[in-house]
Amino acid sequence: LGAVHTDFLKYEEKIRNEFYFIQDQVYNEKRRQFLTQFLQKPYIYQTEYFRKKYEEQARENIQQLIHQLEKK
Repeated sequence: LGAVHTDFLKYEEKIRNEFYFIQDQVYNEKRRQFLTQFLQKPYIYQTEYFRKKYEEQARENIQQLIHQLEKK
């Protein structure tokens, strides 16, 4: 989740391919709901090391993806 945005998008594409059998509308809504849960937590990463290294980028990636899913 905390990878650079281009790598994060490649990861997301692989996840979508894994769930190819789900209609786009249903997938997009469920994925958006799932990702929103991460943003509602005080921290995505449980250790200080990973929070410092990845937390900010992960939240940015998730917020951007949620925004894209809402447009679809």
